[in-house]
Amino acid sequence: MKEKFENKRSMKMSEEEFKVLILTYPIFLVAKADGTFDEEEKQLLSTILLNFLSPLYGENINKEQYDSLIFNYLEDFEFLYKNEETFKIGFLNELKEFNQSVKDSISSLLNEIADISNGIDEEELKVIEELKSKYLN
Repeated sequence: MKEKFENKRSMKMSEEEFKVLILTYPIFLVAKADGTFDEEEKQLLSTILLNFLSPLYGENINKEQYDSLIFNYLEDFEFLYKNEETFKIGFLNELKEFNQSVKDSISSLLNEIADISNGIDEEELKVIEELKSKYLN
């Protein structure tokens, strides 16, 4: 899946960077489930991405470089959204490879991103339930 994504995006990622993309993709799917990806959701997802990226890079990169990395991930999510038929199932199936504690952490973040702007709506709830039952159990 990583190679297919890199080829379509004409870019390269480390294994760790790709894992961050896999782990945060379902969070984006929930944020986008109601048809919008608003500023509160974007800010929370940016914070989540920073929390995932900090252990990888630590003090080796500065704030501007972190901001650039996060911006690139947000662009990757939009690309994945526009190319859902090609990538969605493959990306979500990658989640099955992670241990249950990682899956549980992602599950709690799904609720958090849905709740950040005006509570969890019906569309977000449907996506959360599908993700949890098919990929995060």
